[in-house]
Amino acid sequence: MPLVCATACLFLFLAVHARADGAGDGDWYFEAGASVYVVDLPDYAPLWNLSNGTPEKSTRITLIDDPMVAPLLGASLGRELADQWFVEARGEYAFTETRQRGEYTHIPPGTHVAYFALNGQVAGFGTTGPVCTRTDVTFQEFGADMVAGRTFAVGNAQVRPFAGYWFREMDLDYALSQRSPATNTTMSLKESLETSYNGLLVGVDLSQRHGDWTAAAEITQGVGLAHTSYRGRMIKNNGWSDSLDLDKNEWAYRSTLEISLSTLLDSGWECTLTGGARYLSYVPRIVASGKSTNPAANVTNSPTSLKSASSLSGSLGVKFGHSF
Repeated sequence: MPLVCATACLFLFLAVHARADGAGDGDWYFEAGASVYVVDLPDYAPLWNLSNGTPEKSTRITLIDDPMVAPLLGASLGRELADQWFVEARGEYAFTETRQRGEYTHIPPGTHVAYFALNGQVAGFGTTGPVCTRTDVTFQEFGADMVAGRTFAVGNAQVRPFAGYWFREMDLDYALSQRSPATNTTMSLKESLETSYNGLLVGVDLSQRHGDWTAAAEITQGVGLAHTSYRGRMIKNNGWSDSLDLDKNEWAYRSTLEISLSTLLDSGWECTLTGGARYLSYVPRIVASGKSTNPAANVTNSPTSLKSASSLSGSLGVKFGHSF
């Protein structure tokens, strides 16, 4: 976050103090809008269909595999400078909560529905009867881009190449409550992921006017360093508990595409319909602690770990802009 604040302050300094030769009214512009945001994230599978006799045939039980759907709010502020240069700051925020309930029984050759200690130091806890689950998921994502570029006229079209800095934060919280009616046992598991991205990007915006409408397409490519913090805590109804903290650093590549169609309203505001797609080469995937080849207690299993996965997302919305 200190890097984000420093970059934002530098951007505002350049925007306010930039030489405005030839710039007149309307050199500042603002845009804000809302979209439906659909994000494909890794599956969440903390439980096992455990086979004690043939542990190599055990399989994971997935509790969450649907994409997250959230409202996405966005805004941008920019300034046209001398000689067709421009600077622009963009920000966005998405948040949603979901709850999913399920009931699971073991499937042969599985003999139990089970789970393992987070640290991998205890064999699986399981039951042969059905298991009832309630999984709450909280998703939050926010980010900012600070870019600078130049506008070129090509016939009746505009080409705006730009480059700058991008930041993104993606947070996921899972809260699992598991109950076994047959044995009257319960388990609660809370796992959180906080991932921040910091990097550089390049992009180009292409636009062309057709009568009262303007069609545009923008493409960006960026790379950055991602840092993920994981916090997990497991508690059983008999008082037993376990916890685990993990950190992971990874390089990430991002690519975005936005297509828009806009028209000028009588009030002087511009209305824009937008659709976009995004790709992230790295998002964290929780790999739950694994099965043991020996069902006896106090054996070493594989602890919960973080692996790399990719994510594809899309959005569809509307925004309004004005120059002043």
